[in-house]
Amino acid sequence: MVQSPGRDADPHAMEIEQLAAYHVMAMTLNGVRGQLEAVQANPVPAAAPAAQHADVILQLSAAAQTLVASSGG
Repeated sequence: MVQSPGRDADPHAMEIEQLAAYHVMAMTLNGVRGQLEAVQANPVPAAAPAAQHADVILQLSAAAQTLVASSGG
C-alpha cells in the first residue's frame, strides 16, 4: 500500500502554542506567589479564631490547586 506524503507540521505554530502555555503558567505562578506573599505579609495571629486560620488554609489550597491544574498534573 502506497501512502501519499502527508503535510509536515508547522513548527512555528507549535512554538506559538508553547509560548502561550508558558505565559499562562507564568501568570498562574505569579498569582500563587502573590497569594503566598499576601499571607506572609499579614499572618493570622496564633490566638485568632479557627475560622481565620481556615480561610488562610483555603486560600493557599485554592492557589495550589490552580497551579497544579494549569501545569496539566
